[in-house]
Amino acid sequence: MSNVNIKNNNYDKNYLIENERFLSRQISKIVSLDFDRSENIAFNDIANSFSKKNSGIKHIVNFCDNIYNLNLDYLLILTPSDLKISILACLDFVLGKQDFNEDKKIKFIFIDESESSSSIDEKIDYFFEKVRDNRVGLLFIDEIVKNEKLKKVGQNLIIKFNKFSSHFIVKKYLFYVGKRSLFSQNYENLNLLKENILFSSEDIHNDYNIFSENVLIFLALKGINISKLIDGYEIEVNKIFFKTSEMPKSLDLAVSLYEARNELFVEEDTQKIFFVAYDDFLINISKLFSIKYQKLLSKYRAFCDYLHFPRQIYSVGQIVLNGAKNIFMIYLTINNKIFDFQFSSNLNDNYGQDFENYTLNEMKRHSKDVFDNNFLSLNPNSKSIEINLENNKEQTLGELLAILYWSKIFYSMISSQKAF
Repeated sequence: MSNVNIKNNNYDKNYLIENERFLSRQISKIVSLDFDRSENIAFNDIANSFSKKNSGIKHIVNFCDNIYNLNLDYLLILTPSDLKISILACLDFVLGKQDFNEDKKIKFIFIDESESSSSIDEKIDYFFEKVRDNRVGLLFIDEIVKNEKLKKVGQNLIIKFNKFSSHFIVKKYLFYVGKRSLFSQNYENLNLLKENILFSSEDIHNDYNIFSENVLIFLALKGINISKLIDGYEIEVNKIFFKTSEMPKSLDLAVSLYEARNELFVEEDTQKIFFVAYDDFLINISKLFSIKYQKLLSKYRAFCDYLHFPRQIYSVGQIVLNGAKNIFMIYLTINNKIFDFQFSSNLNDNYGQDFENYTLNEMKRHSKDVFDNNFLSLNPNSKSIEINLENNKEQTLGELLAILYWSKIFYSMISSQKAF
């Protein structure tokens, strides 16, 4: 059963009936690989292989066990910024900003190319202060070798690392995750321990890499059940590759974006598309959606970004409501979070019966409904849809990520663009 529901009032059943042949043709193109650069959907085969061969997941779990057996307190991670966002989006979705078991887990320190040199220096200084009293590890992601800035940071870190410990100890706490080809070209001279190396598939595409070792390793290290994540991914993908009565959610989202772009596009104005997180847990996943879609929509003078409501309603809500045009709002909401809270009796006493028996999730939903009603009534040239999530568990995250990836591919096909 699907845990993701797209609430869409922009087109009705008549639209689906009238365009059934067109929609079916898009699915057929996917199944038959009849689209440009279709060889890049190897990411789907890789994700499926994790579910069919438990050895892939066991390999990741064993790698994580090896790291934890070293009793590391901190792990310094050199990674491209887009990969960092993908990792944080997944971690925040399931664990939130305040993981109650954080003290029992290895703490991550990320360094990516988007940071200033001074910020990187501060992190490195902090890292080596921790070396004196804690066990720390250094992990390289393969793609950093393509960025000169990160490549130099990595070289300097190894030199500094050697000053603190013997060569054997240094090797013990150095790790590599990524493609074998990039390892052979750039890291083989480090003579890393075999158990500290985790190779990923050579065929993975960098824009579709969450279901690869490069991301899954970090989710597993934080205690996320990656097997259930893969299960969720397959729920959505099976709707595409195996005929079902239900329209794939990924195609639904792609069509919604395409129709909104056509209806709201005005040549002299920029269309604005916002992925709106209605929960702290969804901020980074909304950011991930906006980044991935910005690459496709920018050629149509469309600006894609993310917002955090209700927190940002006070700063940007009025701007959106007053005279806004050509705006497409995509709300992301959660029905039942792992943790939810009810307002205290003091609040009920102060504000009467207005909030009695309301949970925080219910309050957010009420806020979203009120805002959206005002938004649509005041701005007839704007539209909205809602991606509603039943919960924030791993399976739901897997479904949502499948919708992100495959909606991008569907949208590219419908709009005659390249998804890869």
